[in-house]
Amino acid sequence: MNVITPTAKLSAAEVERRRKIVRQADANNRIEGVVRTPDTDSIVASFVRGDIEATDMMRLLKALTDPR
Repeated sequence: MNVITPTAKLSAAEVERRRKIVRQADANNRIEGVVRTPDTDSIVASFVRGDIEATDMMRLLKALTDPR
């Protein structure tokens, strides 16, 4: 897995905004029959904390499911 370099500290409001985004995505994924695993949980948590951005998160999640 790639090294994750933390970004600037996020405000509490931004962390909450990211949590809401993740909850909405989780709900949509459950409808489609997709659930997170411990591997994906750590990537999503990094996004919520601000260690990575959404584009990084998507790249890392895709790499887990399609390691080509």
